Amino acid sequence: MLVRAIVLVAAASLALSTTACSGGPQQEASGGSAAVRGVPDWVPMYPGARVSGVETRNAGVETYTTFQLDSTHDCQKVFAWYDEKLKVAGFNVLKSMGTADGCSGIMRAEGAGNTRALNLNGGGAAGGSSRLAVQAVVRQLPGGGTASGPAGIPSWVPQYPGSKPANVVTKQEGGERSADFSFTTTDDAKAVIAWYERTLKAARFTIVGSTVFDASTAKLTAQDATGRSILNLRMEPAGAQKVVAIGAREGGE
Repeated sequence: MLVRAIVLVAAASLALSTTACSGGPQQEASGGSAAVRGVPDWVPMYPGARVSGVETRNAGVETYTTFQLDSTHDCQKVFAWYDEKLKVAGFNVLKSMGTADGCSGIMRAEGAGNTRALNLNGGGAAGGSSRLAVQAVVRQLPGGGTASGPAGIPSWVPQYPGSKPANVVTKQEGGERSADFSFTTTDDAKAVIAWYERTLKAARFTIVGSTVFDASTAKLTAQDATGRSILNLRMEPAGAQKVVAIGAREGGE
């Protein structure tokens, strides 16, 4: 997965460097959400960053938007900001950072339902400004996921106490229905996993696999007696909080 991400973002970087040299107009991001012409509004924009060389192209079911992002902040700080924002928005984030020669990083983030992705590649001098090549991908997949509210989550999926489900994406494909969502918590991973294990076992689910890696990172898989209702849980740190991502599947053969 990460090797593929490197190829994708490297290609985006080459295209962006060519575009940037052509002297395209620059736009300044206010931060938080995209207020930049030509960039999908779901793409988070690093506060105060300059955006240039925005280009969009279609390739079958996918639409690619590429641009260059320049910030006066160190790339470690920029990547950390994107890591938190994307995880909280329900993306599954893979990241690789290097400091051997200044600061450099690669990030691939895949949205719930695989309908959106964001790839970043770049770096800069340690403690200095940074430049990133960014590629946003929107996919129009057959039977693709649809943004929904908490009502779209199957009733058998346990709701963690005090949690507020967000980023709900539901999908119907043949006889199989799926729902992906996430929520944030400050609770320890052991407490979260222990609660899900107790609750799912009480509902006659079998815990197929359960691992707590540290206080912020864990995973769990459970299924019912028929094997047709399956729950996958992934927990990761996101800044000062943790994000719990849930994938529920039901039906099918």
